This record gives sequence, structure tokens and C-alpha cells, in this order.
Amino acid sequence: MGKTRKICLFIVEGIADESSLALPLQNIFDSYYKQKGIEFQITHGDITSRNGTTVQNIVAKIGKAVTNFLNRHHLQKKDIYQVVQIVDMDGAYIENSGVVFDASKSFSQYPFYGENKIFVQSPEKISLLQERNCRKSQNLERIISLPQVMGIPYDIYYFSCNMDHVLHDNANMDDTKKVDEAEKFADKFGNDSEGFLGFIESVYPKSVDCNKEKSWEYIRMKNNSLTRCSNFILFFDHNQ
Repeated sequence: MGKTRKICLFIVEGIADESSLALPLQNIFDSYYKQKGIEFQITHGDITSRNGTTVQNIVAKIGKAVTNFLNRHHLQKKDIYQVVQIVDMDGAYIENSGVVFDASKSFSQYPFYGENKIFVQSPEKISLLQERNCRKSQNLERIISLPQVMGIPYDIYYFSCNMDHVLHDNANMDDTKKVDEAEKFADKFGNDSEGFLGFIESVYPKSVDCNKEKSWEYIRMKNNSLTRCSNFILFFDHNQ
């Protein structure tokens, strides 16, 4: 890895997330942010909803992801100018009543994300999913306005109800298809910065002012954390 450019470190949940975004983002940075580079740190799951993650330790866990990246690449904090975390909403802010047992066994995988409900495969899973949503939403509230991690500027953006939902209009994609679809998306927009930015702008919540506070106010309301939207376009507005 070259050290001539400061790095924007993107923290993502899985390999498909990196596969989707790496080429389009690299092309944008090469064109518009020539003194800055990008790298990814994959957390292999959602830090914000993981068992054992609390409002007391969520910042430290994000810091550990940054430290793991630095150690792996033999870099120092000064080499990173910004940490950007990308999170799936997963319906985290819906009411508890929106988590329901699918008695008809209609779906091939669970939890299944509907337009206004999350379906689980057994009555016992209802409370577990509700607990996950509570844990995730509380942890998000801790970090939405977090200014720094390890002294490095930090920001967080969402894809709802997950990245597959936003990029492929499929909130319940089979794991075996995720990387293939991610690569198709990267092929489509890898060398088309205007097309990529236009797409990301098109999925910003409708009729919501383009600022961070308003975008997070929207996602907290009613069943909006299950809708298809993202506030990631604000990253580019912020970095102009």
C-alpha cells in the first residue's frame, strides 16, 4: 500500500459491501480527491448489533477495527484522515409489534424483512429480534454524532434496510448471490462516477432535507428503517 496519500478508511460489514463500493469509490477518489485514497476494513458482521456490544464499548469496538487495519498494513493513525462506517439499518427502529412470527412458513430465510414487518421463524425468536433491535438502535444513538475515533474524524452512513435492498432492490438476498450481485454493480458503476453518484442520490429519502440530522430523524420514524433508502450521498456533499 502506498503511503503518499491520506486514507479514507471505510468500515463495512462484509466482503460484498466492499465488492460493491470499492471500484466506484476508487474511481471517484482518483477523479475528485486526488490527494486521498480509500481502503476497507471488513468486520464480518454488524458491530452495532453484535451480542456483547453496548453503548459503553461500541466506540472501543470501532477503534479495534481501525487498529486491526493499521496493524495489518503497518500504518499509523496519521495515515488515516477519516473513518467512515457504513451500516445496514435492518429495521432497527421499528416498534416491537412489527416483529412477528410467520406461522405460514412463507419464506426461505429468516429474519425476513417486509415493507413494515420483520418475520421470524418461531415465537421464541420474536424477543431475540426485539432485543437485537433495541441493542442496535441504542448503539447507533451513541455513534451517530460521534466526532472522532482514536482521534481520527469519524462519520457513519446507512443503507436501509440493508445494502442489498438499496443496490439491488432485494432486502432478503440469498448469501450465495451477494458477491455476484455486488460484482455486477461494481462493473456497472466502476468507471461511471456520474452514474454512481446519480444512483446514490436517487435513493436518498424523498422529501427530506439533505443534511445528516434530518436523514437520521427520518430513519428513526415509524417503519422507515425497513424502507429502501440511504443517506450515503451526504458523504460526497461533506467531502466536496
